[in-house]
Amino acid sequence: MASLVYRAKRFVRTPLIWQGRRRHADEPPAVKERLERHLYRKKAWDLWACTVIDPHYFYRAELDADSVIVDVGAFTGHVAEEFFDLYGAHVHAFEPSPRFHDEMARRLEGNDHIHPYNYGLGKADATMALSEDGMASSFEIAASYRDGTPTTTVSIRDAAAAFDEIGLERIDFIKINIEGGEFDLIDRLYETGWLDRTRYVLVQFHEWYDKAELRRWKSRRQLKATHRELWSCPWIYEMWCHRDQLPAEPDPEAVAAFIESLRASAAAQQAAADGSN
Repeated sequence: MASLVYRAKRFVRTPLIWQGRRRHADEPPAVKERLERHLYRKKAWDLWACTVIDPHYFYRAELDADSVIVDVGAFTGHVAEEFFDLYGAHVHAFEPSPRFHDEMARRLEGNDHIHPYNYGLGKADATMALSEDGMASSFEIAASYRDGTPTTTVSIRDAAAAFDEIGLERIDFIKINIEGGEFDLIDRLYETGWLDRTRYVLVQFHEWYDKAELRRWKSRRQLKATHRELWSCPWIYEMWCHRDQLPAEPDPEAVAAFIESLRASAAAQQAAADGSN
């Protein structure tokens, strides 16, 4: 059952949603899916615009080959692979769906820096039903238009116990995108002290689950105890960093030069694409 608040938002925005559907009818299916779920709000475009300027915007951090990265909700491993390509770091990738885990294992075969695990992370060990809905697969069925999707049985592990078993002592970066499971996971990391042992937290909160507004408020209070918010696009992604390990303030001139180089690269790619047509 979708959150009453989320359904109310959909109802209020119905004219804008219909308008958005017509305006973006020619967009690729994946883009239309994201826009639909985020109610065709401007903030969705604002964040994705950042990824046009910098394709690695979500994953930019002070990391290197010695960093320990945890990818929760790894899907088929494309983000884990991006982390490795960016930093050469060790990446622990957790994906409970057997089908997506197997795709990830094949993708990453031979890379001994990326470690795939065929279970999810949560507040306790459990066996649960997971909806089979691609990147939107969830333990909690999302908005009403998603009801009736097929499910598969998967394993969930207590996050703290899993980290101890693997032998982690710290986490330099954790990415959490688990379709409603983020609230329980952050609660568990907080109560076991693992949040305090984690430098960067990149999390997507999902607003179409029951009590999502209250649960996000609680998670953010737990994060604020040890971390500072670096940037936020609510209900899409937000980045936090430990207060004791904040990144250095960027040099404005260096940032401007970096953005200009990315724009020039994008313009060159577009020109090449136009010339081939």
